[in-house]
Amino acid sequence: MPLKNNKAGSDTKANLCPSKYFPLSKTQADDYINDILSRGFDNFVIMQFEGGQSPLIQVPLDKDGKQDWSKIPTNYDNEPLKRHYPFGKAEKFIKLFRQKHPRTAIVLYQLPNEHKYTETFEREIPYLAYYEMAKSPKCKGTVSIDSSLQHLVAGVTKSLVVWGHSLPDSFGYEYNKNIIQKCNRDDILYFSALGPSGARIDYISPEDLLEETDKYIFG
Repeated sequence: MPLKNNKAGSDTKANLCPSKYFPLSKTQADDYINDILSRGFDNFVIMQFEGGQSPLIQVPLDKDGKQDWSKIPTNYDNEPLKRHYPFGKAEKFIKLFRQKHPRTAIVLYQLPNEHKYTETFEREIPYLAYYEMAKSPKCKGTVSIDSSLQHLVAGVTKSLVVWGHSLPDSFGYEYNKNIIQKCNRDDILYFSALGPSGARIDYISPEDLLEETDKYIFG
């Protein structure tokens, strides 16, 4: 979906230098990238399939004094805006992506209590470390929903965004590849931000998402 005159530009790449003020973020990003490359991958893509949670919540500790994210419920099943890409479709997309791009690693941008996917990389690092990773020449781009990843890396790398209930006209960037889903936007539930039902959304198939990813990020 092309966007015109909507956030038509970003000074992120030119002026935001978090490594100057938070040098550990750059170190963590470099360590993560080196780990990926040491496992035989040539590059990587950062992906986010669900969100809507705050990373600033107080996580309960287990008996060893470590954060126990299993005690924090996700909002996957009741998030009213229905921005998540369904788990089953995301799982199949990852499988198809790995078959098509075996030397490109998948780095998941998510919190520990969200869905797990095989043959992917997942690590608890600060958000700014993901920003540094996205700036790396080894990052081919990002695939995400309408959540924090698309804003964090806006203007830094190629970004493909799958939209559900929310709209790119309001929250998107014209220089991204924006995929908007078929949705009954006349449904009264579409306008409700309080109930769990949300709109009836026909999410893009994993096969079509792979095709769009190939054309935009690898094309």
